[in-house]
Amino acid sequence: MKKILTTIGAVVFSLGCSTLPQEQDQTSAQAQNGTQSKNEIWTSEGLDAEGEKTLQYRFYWFDEGVQIERIGNAFLNPETKVIERGWDVFQTAHKDGDFKQRLWFGWYSDSGKVGNVGTSTELTKDNLKLVHFVGTSTNGLMSGVIKTKYSEGGGVIDETVENFIINGTHVESTPVNTFHKLDRVTASELFDNGDIVLPKEVELFEPKLERLLGSWESKNKEGKVTLKISWNKWAMGKLLIEHFTFLNEKGEWSNGGMNVTGLDPASGRITLWSIRKNGFARSGGWDFISDDTTGQRQGNNRLIRKLEDDNTITAYWQSKKNGEYSGENGKYTLKRVVGSE
Repeated sequence: MKKILTTIGAVVFSLGCSTLPQEQDQTSAQAQNGTQSKNEIWTSEGLDAEGEKTLQYRFYWFDEGVQIERIGNAFLNPETKVIERGWDVFQTAHKDGDFKQRLWFGWYSDSGKVGNVGTSTELTKDNLKLVHFVGTSTNGLMSGVIKTKYSEGGGVIDETVENFIINGTHVESTPVNTFHKLDRVTASELFDNGDIVLPKEVELFEPKLERLLGSWESKNKEGKVTLKISWNKWAMGKLLIEHFTFLNEKGEWSNGGMNVTGLDPASGRITLWSIRKNGFARSGGWDFISDDTTGQRQGNNRLIRKLEDDNTITAYWQSKKNGEYSGENGKYTLKRVVGSE
């Protein structure tokens, strides 16, 4: 039962607490209708079905660069406070305002365990949220309905999972987890005070992608930055997240998005998911052409990145014709931002 209760989705602690919510604010209206402010931190202490202690922390925040909501949930060892597993949600608005769409990833700190991935739909009704999810693990499909009920004051939520199906097992309803909102506390303080402890540092799931880590920029002939890209380890190295931002002539944001790379638990293949403010999709994968050249496949196109040295990337697009990629379209150069190694 314990494994069943903790396999729904990944949190971002491997990036450091600077990416987690640092300030919190919530209006009374948000509290009453069960919506989150931009940044919130919640915690839950309880017992699982076997009577063993559980400890969770949940973070809500808004990704300004992509204009999407983020949720990260970590399961800690109650005694050592070390993160053992978690789930991470990327949430976009639906054209119908009552619904939201989610792409989620589940992970384990243990490098020997493979997580899960799936999609879900969130429906808000007054102070109740219903999340219908379906996903894939190494043992097949999983699905269920998460019910999250907010108290009138908005500072307490009770959460359970109903009709949970995983690994051929059906759970009609999981035990209720009660979360309390933490006020006047930041993510930095939780780490600094030892309330949350990171496990030992882990490597990225695919070492061939390590050299991309950090922040990069591309400039035009006038020396103005037109593109910013950052690659970061995520979820204890189980995911690679790419943020990219295009800037206009005034240096202002004009477009942007996010790509998430990880292992598909069903196939074991390295897979790429693309996320924009209006939705997400499984969009491709990676080719490792040589020690210094990668190919990021998206549809019938492939983005080649050749590392000229540790601080310079030459990039261009190829098109697929008759089953083969060719061309050097839209070539540009990326330079590593000093200090982002």
